[in-house]
Amino acid sequence: MGMIESNDFCSNPRLHVDCERTTRVTDRCPHVTYREEGDGRSFDEARAYCTVVDRFVQPMRADVCNRRYGLEPETDCEFYREHEGIDPFDETLEEP
Repeated sequence: MGMIESNDFCSNPRLHVDCERTTRVTDRCPHVTYREEGDGRSFDEARAYCTVVDRFVQPMRADVCNRRYGLEPETDCEFYREHEGIDPFDETLEEP
């Protein structure tokens, strides 16, 4: 399967994607999924779910998962770093 632009999903009402985003889906954190139901509730639009912590995450956290605003899971998400075995105090991944 090739890389798909997130904008390709805008015509599918079952998938919630910010249509203004042009980040490739494959650039997203591998631990985030979008779900329309969970925890005994259902939603009109799919919400970000982190499989590392096994719960829905806030929109600001999803910005890190989706690499928006210059944020990166490898450097900005403690859940990702811990799961991947990256020392939370290791600043070698940080940009100068």
